[in-house]
Amino acid sequence: MPTLIRCPHLFWGLFFGISGAIPALAQKDTLSANPMLVAPVENILLLSPEKYEGNIIVSASREAESIFKAPIAISVITRQEIEQAGCLSIMEALRLLPGVLVRETTNGNYDINIRGLNNTPPGTDLITADNSNSLVMIDYRPVFNYFSGGTFWENLPIDIQDIDRIELVRGPASALYGANAVTGVIHIITRKIQKEDFFVAGQAEYGNLQTQRAAFTAGYAPNNRFQFLASFNQTRRHRSTRLFYNYVNQEYNEGLNQPNYQVPEVQTNDVFTRAYPRPEVGIDRYGINTFLTWNPVKEVFLELSAGLEDSYALRTFSEGGYGPLTTTVSKSAYLDAKARLKNGFIQLSHWFGEQEPGLDGVGNQYIFNNTDLQLYYDFKIKNLRIRPGFNLRDAVYDDRRFFSNTDPSRETGFLNGRKNIRNYGPSLLFDYTWKKFRWLAAGRYERFSTPERGYFAYQFVFNYQPAQKHLLRLSYSRANRGSFITDALGDYRTGVRETGLPGVLTFTRAQGNSNLELFSANCLEAGYRFQIASRIYLDLEAYWMRGQDYNALVLQVDTLLSPSAITIVPTFEQRNIPAIASLWGGTFSLTYQPNSQLTFRLFATIQKTQIDRFSPFNADPELDPSGQQNYLSTQSLDDFAGSPRFYGGFFANYSVGKFNLNLNAYSFSAHELFHISDAILGRPPTLAQIPNKVLLNAKVMFRPYKPLALYINVRNLLFQDDFEYIFTDPVPTTLLGGLSFEF
Repeated sequence: MPTLIRCPHLFWGLFFGISGAIPALAQKDTLSANPMLVAPVENILLLSPEKYEGNIIVSASREAESIFKAPIAISVITRQEIEQAGCLSIMEALRLLPGVLVRETTNGNYDINIRGLNNTPPGTDLITADNSNSLVMIDYRPVFNYFSGGTFWENLPIDIQDIDRIELVRGPASALYGANAVTGVIHIITRKIQKEDFFVAGQAEYGNLQTQRAAFTAGYAPNNRFQFLASFNQTRRHRSTRLFYNYVNQEYNEGLNQPNYQVPEVQTNDVFTRAYPRPEVGIDRYGINTFLTWNPVKEVFLELSAGLEDSYALRTFSEGGYGPLTTTVSKSAYLDAKARLKNGFIQLSHWFGEQEPGLDGVGNQYIFNNTDLQLYYDFKIKNLRIRPGFNLRDAVYDDRRFFSNTDPSRETGFLNGRKNIRNYGPSLLFDYTWKKFRWLAAGRYERFSTPERGYFAYQFVFNYQPAQKHLLRLSYSRANRGSFITDALGDYRTGVRETGLPGVLTFTRAQGNSNLELFSANCLEAGYRFQIASRIYLDLEAYWMRGQDYNALVLQVDTLLSPSAITIVPTFEQRNIPAIASLWGGTFSLTYQPNSQLTFRLFATIQKTQIDRFSPFNADPELDPSGQQNYLSTQSLDDFAGSPRFYGGFFANYSVGKFNLNLNAYSFSAHELFHISDAILGRPPTLAQIPNKVLLNAKVMFRPYKPLALYINVRNLLFQDDFEYIFTDPVPTTLLGGLSFEF
């Protein structure tokens, strides 16, 4: 890591030195924000209460519009609200948005899902259980992990101080944003300078469990056509325990001499040290970013951003064989270029680096290069907007640098070489408004290299606004997941080893399947927005989703014969399974903002999941003479308990004089999870019982000068320390103090 991080006293000295100079600097006159420098989305419309329509958003139809008139289910949370709430990361900030299930795995790491269909089908490995159905973007740039799907949240190069807001689209959105937006989209939009001058902002925060957060941003806008920003952020948080859960012994211990459920070996001190070089650390990461915006002529906007991250996290994801926690390390960088040319838009981004999601685990070390291209053009004919577009995504993952994939006595990488997946295709959107009605239809056809076929995603939306304060919406959509390297092209094997029987050897394989059908979901949704009174807003939605074409690892056993030995080969192959998941749910959000001093928001989701044609077994039919214990032997789970029936929270903020007081909470109901290790060990499922939980947080802020804020921040005030994911760490109570400044 850089010297600045290795020598934290230099970093804190810099912060307090700058903070001490703020009172004098604050007296300098500043220019009012120039409209050309304000981000495309204003935070709050400066309208009378009768005409107030909430934040402006861009993610609903890729067009700036008020959130009240957005055609689909969408919510937004601003940086100011996130900072008022005291959230310690972008991940935790998602607990302030309705319809997002956020569960902490270790201190600072989270499992995040939109709406539902999470942990389905149950009893899988942790990689499969990781959410790969939601798309995360930064300024329209996908930050999706094509190795196995999902988002490595600790790899995001930005932090809270870098953002302007987070927009959340609930429900399938592949027609607008491409594959992987099955349950929704989390769109993180970065900040812009809003004055013609130098700009400096920073934050420093410290608390128990060695919690250390710092961020610094500096920029310059010489005029209303050009601006440049550079930022640095760093986070370090220790775990709440030094213990690890072991799948075989089914207990928490210090991790040494514990058995592996995958292969017959124990976790010696050497193995433990390689897998957990810093067992006390939950997360340790930093990011550096630069942002350049240029408006050379009217209706031409150019943006260029670049950055890097270096992260270490101990969390759930990989299958280490001993327990649910593995160590993930990453070093990556990105380049992102965007151009808006009148009614056209083009974006080209490249993300590359080296990652190891599971130190000393199952061959998970590789270098990667991901490239995304998207473009579209708007044609406007009176009340009709037509937007044709095209997108291309190319992902290359290569593990040849780290593994000898030719020596049969040694473990291979999970990829066993250089692997590439690609998808591309056109899209088309129609958006028509007539009087009180609005129709939106979008379709996208994407051709995939693996499997070699195309998939069509679509979305049909109907809006009716009978009066200014009422909006009714109805939509039907279909979305699909993309192809992932491990599922489609994985080719892992352990080294050959003796079985203890004369002339009998064995090794284990895990294989992808290039003919897998891609997971997809259909959704029917109805919604209603209502301005109850001046500054009281209600948003209701009810939905039904149906997911199919799941895949899972299926066990078969092959026997290889040679003149010198018999080799038994247990093989886990990715296959589509018969399971179908149905989700019924509803979400409400109530916002009360009587004045600029007080904001109160209450939100909740209630849902039920049913899984049909589910099998608790993972064996190939050839291994099951009875025909009753293989992956085609199915049953129904009418009331699936792997996802909470309820989750939600509230946000209450009050500003008075130089003080700001915030109280917020997040809650979910009891549910239970179990892991594939039970099936492999041939025993009944061991349920991780996750109880009802209410996480209450508070932050008190004092501003002695307008640019400077001092604060106390408490997370988990009620000391509810039960683990929130499958046999993970207790959730700690954290007390922090800090300062922030902006001028």
